[in-house]
Amino acid sequence: FDPFFSTRPGGTGLGLAVVMSAVKAHGGQISIDTPAGGGTAFNLAIPLQQADSNEFFASQGVAG
Repeated sequence: FDPFFSTRPGGTGLGLAVVMSAVKAHGGQISIDTPAGGGTAFNLAIPLQQADSNEFFASQGVAG
């Protein structure tokens, strides 16, 4: 989830960092499953209840 880290030529390395930021902003979590046979699964859990928008913006340093 480190920004600007990529194993692909031409990759920006922002994909997972952006996803993590959005999930955390919504009070969610990400888990990773890497089975022995190969492949990787990213599981996103985002709560259904929305946080108060003023609380969110205050936590981001934005006056509302």
